[in-house]
Amino acid sequence: MSPLTVFSIKTVSAIVGLALCGFVLLYIFSDRRMEGPIGGACTEEALMCPDGSSVGREGASCAFSPCPDTGSFAGELRAQGGEYRLVISAPESMSNNATYALPLSFLSTPPPGEFIGKKVIVRGSFASGALFAVSSLEESEENLSEGTLRVGDTQFINGIKVTLVDVEDSRCPLDIQCVWVGNIVARISLVSDTDRDSFSLTYPGEGRAFDAYHVSILGVSPEPIATGLSQDTYRITFSVVSQ
Repeated sequence: MSPLTVFSIKTVSAIVGLALCGFVLLYIFSDRRMEGPIGGACTEEALMCPDGSSVGREGASCAFSPCPDTGSFAGELRAQGGEYRLVISAPESMSNNATYALPLSFLSTPPPGEFIGKKVIVRGSFASGALFAVSSLEESEENLSEGTLRVGDTQFINGIKVTLVDVEDSRCPLDIQCVWVGNIVARISLVSDTDRDSFSLTYPGEGRAFDAYHVSILGVSPEPIATGLSQDTYRITFSVVSQ
């Protein structure tokens, strides 16, 4: 066998060997990519949870850790494209949003259609991240479009965060005869996902438009008395309906 022939055989063997090594390395690298990041480091992302806390990615698959369990949530059930969301009040840390869309998964069959668009109570636990695995669902008796507030309270009413700032009361006391019946003026602050505003509402009165909603006062308690009422005694019921 000539030296040239020997050199050619050695060269071919080396090329084949390098190719095999490259294939093995490629396989190992690809396998590691499927299992998780090299060295176990996940990207430093944070997912906001309904309670205002946040969770990061962990584990071989770098999935988000489950949000802290609270057991149950009450909100409006919505459906789109086979996916379900529970619209609840956004945590205070999400200052630019009034609502938080909580993704739901159902351990058994999806909810009947009559629950869609209504206020419901879901119970279960977080499967991963903010995905809430529902074990039970029931319709809430609370009216979605009404809420009663005290001065200083903030309540989530039909997708809007309503804060009762203060009350001016010029109503005629029950134990006095007056020429003018008077009224209640409630100063409120409103926040939606696309707008925010502050203004006063009069009761009795027509109410006022805000964003895509109409806001009005349905009732006030207690009745006025001659000695007057302190701010913390008022209970005002608001209506927030889509226009």
